[in-house]
Amino acid sequence: MWNLIESFNLRKLHEILPVKNDEWNQLTLKGVRNNEYNVNMTHQKSLDNTRASDFVDSYVMFKTQKLTAPDGLTHYHEEYRESIT
Repeated sequence: MWNLIESFNLRKLHEILPVKNDEWNQLTLKGVRNNEYNVNMTHQKSLDNTRASDFVDSYVMFKTQKLTAPDGLTHYHEEYRESIT
């Protein structure tokens, strides 16, 4: 198990996230219940003013930011946010 964690490539994950927002790359999903439950990608850049309005509606955002440490090494900051009713 530890082998999988050590080999996880954060650079590749950062590069494939589809929405660019300043120094962040992100993926935002919106889940809405109609006759079925549908999940779609949105191009929202923030969840600050977003509220799920109906029962089981949801918004999920995952984003990464590339950082360079004083020693020159590259690191990645990750954030995950959600709004679920």
